[in-house]
Amino acid sequence: MYCYFIFTGEINAQERQKIIFSLLSAHYNLQVNSLNFKRGAYGKPYIHTPGGNIGSFNYTHTKRYLALLADAARAVGVDAEEISKPRHGLHLLNDIYSPEEHRFIKGLDLEERKEEALKIWVQKEAIGKALGTGICYDMASITVSGATPGLVRSVALHDQSICVGLIRMKECYVGIAWIKGNTTTCIIL
Repeated sequence: MYCYFIFTGEINAQERQKIIFSLLSAHYNLQVNSLNFKRGAYGKPYIHTPGGNIGSFNYTHTKRYLALLADAARAVGVDAEEISKPRHGLHLLNDIYSPEEHRFIKGLDLEERKEEALKIWVQKEAIGKALGTGICYDMASITVSGATPGLVRSVALHDQSICVGLIRMKECYVGIAWIKGNTTTCIIL
């Protein structure tokens, strides 16, 4: 699995797409002009070739950063948010917290709540992207609060085992996730 994190400044969508295509071309050893970039039912991107779909990748961007996660065999998801971005509507996140996360969040002061909410969000968004459903899954059924940046852990969602991790890169928190199947071994980044 490869995770690319790039400072892009404030480039436009077309330039960002060129960077994504260039990284994917290099990663999968394909010509940029041969990439047949498509999206699934919930918007998850994939590359289709005459031989079938190639690996799995997912990308996210903030105003100044781009993150791309790619793996040849496992479904992956990534989400990034800048820490300094103003947070509004934190009360809306109550719908995504598990009971354990509700207890954890209640014990924090307002600034800690904002930062923890951001950490929870990027991880749960990454899980949804790995699943290919976006946020259309029962987010409150998974607990990711209290994550230590750099440590990957396993969570269960119905019959799937998912690795989820949190990375702090520059001024961003980056959530990463991948579907593991039925194995329970996790790695430390």
